[in-house]
Amino acid sequence: MDRTDILRVLMLERTKQIGLCVVDSGDIRRGTEQTRPDDQFDSSQDNVTLSNDRHTMTFNLSASSVIAQTQVIIFEQLQVITAPELDFNKASHHEKNENNTTMQDALRPANRLKTCFTSLISTRDGNEFVTMRLRHVLKTLTLSLIVIPSFALAEEKPNIVIILTDDQGYADVSYNPHSPPEVSTPNIDALAHSSMICTQGYTSGHVCSPTRAGLMTGRYQQRFGIYTAGEGGSGVPLDEVFLSERLKPAGYVSGALGKWHLGLTEEYHAMNRGFDEFYGFMGRGAHPYFDHSDMNHPIYRGLTPIKEEGYLTTRITEEAVDFIGRHKDEPFFLYVAYNAVHSPPEAPEEDIKQVTGDETRDTLMAMIKHLDMGVGEIVHSLKKHNIFENTLLIFLTDNGGSGTMHANNAPLRGFKQMDYEGGIHVPFIVSWPAEFNGGKKCDVAMWSIDLFATALDAAGLPMPKDKPLDGTSILPALRGDTDILHNELYWSSAGAKGKWAIRSGDWKLVAEKNRIELFDLEKDLSETTDVAAKNPKVVTELTSKYNAWLDEMANPISKQEKRWNPDAGAPAKKMSKEEKKAAREKRKNE
Repeated sequence: MDRTDILRVLMLERTKQIGLCVVDSGDIRRGTEQTRPDDQFDSSQDNVTLSNDRHTMTFNLSASSVIAQTQVIIFEQLQVITAPELDFNKASHHEKNENNTTMQDALRPANRLKTCFTSLISTRDGNEFVTMRLRHVLKTLTLSLIVIPSFALAEEKPNIVIILTDDQGYADVSYNPHSPPEVSTPNIDALAHSSMICTQGYTSGHVCSPTRAGLMTGRYQQRFGIYTAGEGGSGVPLDEVFLSERLKPAGYVSGALGKWHLGLTEEYHAMNRGFDEFYGFMGRGAHPYFDHSDMNHPIYRGLTPIKEEGYLTTRITEEAVDFIGRHKDEPFFLYVAYNAVHSPPEAPEEDIKQVTGDETRDTLMAMIKHLDMGVGEIVHSLKKHNIFENTLLIFLTDNGGSGTMHANNAPLRGFKQMDYEGGIHVPFIVSWPAEFNGGKKCDVAMWSIDLFATALDAAGLPMPKDKPLDGTSILPALRGDTDILHNELYWSSAGAKGKWAIRSGDWKLVAEKNRIELFDLEKDLSETTDVAAKNPKVVTELTSKYNAWLDEMANPISKQEKRWNPDAGAPAKKMSKEEKKAAREKRKNE
């Protein structure tokens, strides 16, 4: 039975104007499908019975066995299928029919109802938003009985929230079993354990701005000449289309908060790249957390520089919560780019505890505390407004932890500005309760460039053809529909530093100038053993793939060479008069 069959039945049933009986605390009322379900029951009651002329269901919402009582209604030839009978992991459910639709696609609305009740069990007791959640669940079930809901729920566009932290270490989240005892991130941990932890999550750059450029465009940032932080910070070419611009036709309101680092002048401002609101700073990473008085590098609200006070991490959080509250009734895209925990090491004095004997590390822990509190406030706000279930929330950092800030990237090798795992393999969490269950891990390799396509996929929008994407939606991997998203991943900082890398399957080639190392990540995630000498064919193959990829990329906008040139630093040979004249003419034409 495909989506067409289900919709046909839905339309037939709708024309019958099925009567609805809601039995609530002994009070029986009768209505039709036009009657607002919100008005037909008191969600504070523990026992609720819903019925129409064919089905009756009674729910004891105080019991721990809500799922066992729940019947998710799907009309299949006027028969009832219950939730426990739906197995969305069977291969047959993923086979395409003549309408290019899988059984899983057709039944996904039912799965969302099931997810709703699963969340209800774990959050019913001791939370202030319980009544709102019960009300939402009961409304959904009521609509299911009168044969509207599957269609309506499937069409609802999710909110999209990306929380991007700055230079946070791989082990500077306490859900990582390798984190040291001084690390405590209870809110990030709670999000991780209720979400999908992506164990093979990467960024497309080993420094701030290149990653942001790739994330916002869904394309290798090298395609438009950005290889370094200096190149990205000077501005992404204006013919590149940002995610906020792609979402706008679908009715999304977009807000960018915190660190921009994608251009310093007004034409590169977030408000001129599709965002409706902006609060933050334009410049590079090392922005003060307390002193906002330098109007040469100000905090902006919209396009206007403002005088600001307060700890910047806290202020960004407050702006995020405010944005959510103002736009809770419409689909929104919120990009929260904390500059925490980038240098300088600054935190409220009362929060800096002497726990490690390392002053910088102790300050970093206080900075992480406020960052973690911010993540908790954002999640709480989404739940408070009853929109967390249908929010695609992605948490990651922009590159590996910084050695300057004494970050911990265990068990990975290296730090920010390196192409070893410690520079590009980052904390990566994805939550969307309405679409997939959390509390799991996804071991498929994915990265920051994929977030663009993922957001479009979630919003039901087509992939662009004018600027083809290098990223792909990660949703099939999170649902368990695929175990591979990319054949290869590439990194390049161009010729000045001569750093590049390629990952292909479990093989990873890391190069810097003349040095080339090969690692088997399945056996050696910490990259301790170079096996290049034992696998020369693999080295040759991966080097060839990298060179072919780099040939497709644009020249660096800074005019540095694309590839490392060992002769670039050699003393220039003496030029003849004719050669000097030709060089002057060439510079004039550049």
